Amino acid sequence: MPPRVFIETTQGIYQTIPVKAGEQLSLSFVHSVQRTPVIENFIIEDSGIFILDSTEYQSFGVGLPFLTEDGIFQAEKGKFVMRGMNRPQQCLRLRTGPEAKLSLTYAGRTIPLYSVFPAGTLVTVRVGPLYSRWF
Repeated sequence: MPPRVFIETTQGIYQTIPVKAGEQLSLSFVHSVQRTPVIENFIIEDSGIFILDSTEYQSFGVGLPFLTEDGIFQAEKGKFVMRGMNRPQQCLRLRTGPEAKLSLTYAGRTIPLYSVFPAGTLVTVRVGPLYSRWF
């Protein structure tokens, strides 16, 4: 049985998405200080984790990677890209807000979390087998 991505709040599961191990899931948001778009790309692992693989952004700012130990830094087509970050994440815990425009994209489909949930909602994104919805 293929893994699923669970999008949930304290109110329960909002949605489950069937995924394939090795595929990419992206989070996009507007950086709180720089006010420019940021995209974080995660690889889905069947072991139940996400691997932060790369980050794309338009301007340097607090909290954005740039050091050689963060990965491979490149300037491409008017943006900065940090690849090969290899940072495992058990789950992604996010807060919604209209300014950040937090969205999740998988397989060409985007879910605008900032308009689905009220501002300040804690959204947890995790990966696991379908039966884990009951745990």
